[in-house]
Amino acid sequence: MAASSPAAPLKVLVVDDDPLLLPALGRMVRALGYDPVTAHHAEEAMALIMEQRYDVVISDYLMPGMNGVELLAWVAEQNPSSTRILMSGVREQATADASGSAAVSGFVGKPIDPQALASIIALAAERAKLVSSLPPASRAAPAASRDPIERLAGGVAAELWASLGVLTRGLDAAASSVSRDDPAREEVLTALAAVDRMRGTLQRLTTIGGRRAAARETLDLNDWLRDLPPRLRAALGNGALLVTARCAETCPVRLDIALLDELVLGLAARAREVAPRGQVTVESWRRSGEVGLDVSDEGPTQTEGQLAAMFQPYGLITDDGLRLAACQGLARTLGGRLEVKNRAGGGVTFTLVVPAL
Repeated sequence: MAASSPAAPLKVLVVDDDPLLLPALGRMVRALGYDPVTAHHAEEAMALIMEQRYDVVISDYLMPGMNGVELLAWVAEQNPSSTRILMSGVREQATADASGSAAVSGFVGKPIDPQALASIIALAAERAKLVSSLPPASRAAPAASRDPIERLAGGVAAELWASLGVLTRGLDAAASSVSRDDPAREEVLTALAAVDRMRGTLQRLTTIGGRRAAARETLDLNDWLRDLPPRLRAALGNGALLVTARCAETCPVRLDIALLDELVLGLAARAREVAPRGQVTVESWRRSGEVGLDVSDEGPTQTEGQLAAMFQPYGLITDDGLRLAACQGLARTLGGRLEVKNRAGGGVTFTLVVPAL
């Protein structure tokens, strides 16, 4: 089956870590009349996407580092109008991972059926034509028109994923070549564990701007705060003192609890760093149709300039801007905002504000 050539060339990116299958996939797409670009892993694909907008991204599911579902979710954030196809030989696992995500447009099983692939790309070509015919105001906003924090998060994530991919492959090779009784093996394994932790940080960073579909639930922030201390104390360690205070009124909201946990734990981790043995206070409140949480620490008081630069990812004034930019992005994904001010007696208070039900 041959696809008709679109008015504008369809840009296709194919991603697979299999060195034998990837060229074959490229030939299949080329036989349909398109000139595909190929990438050997998600990190390489992200770097390519930061340089070029693709209409269709076809990705394998199981790959080292970021898997196909995570990659396509990132692609959806960068270009919502793209068609994003997941390939896998483990259909049940892949579809379960992708369930509930709007990032995956379609699925192709392995071994690849050329006819099925041709049909999907033909539909993608029609979709690209339709999108290009819409007035600009009706199209999904590309990453370039979005908040600078969101665009920076995508760019930083792409560059760091690429670097982590190189590190992982080098360390895996080193681990396989070092004998079990070699003292250097422990250092290699320690480095691999550090890379894994960095991967987790990057996966959280890519939630900025709504990368993942929010699993919203209705809850009372007072109930959430009541159940929080064990998790928060574990994150703070033994040095910091945790104090919580619940609002006298109910604080009903509808939001993604996992993202709320992540945001508050991120602020608590910062509080631990600026005041390792200080007090961290988390309070719920309600006023004027809004509810929220105050997270206060006993770190240094900030100047007005420092407060203004607090959420700048690479601000020269603060060295934890990237983490706070991520927290600000999470607040926006929750449908709210994150504010900061100096706290009476020293330290700062971060305020999460969300609409009340």
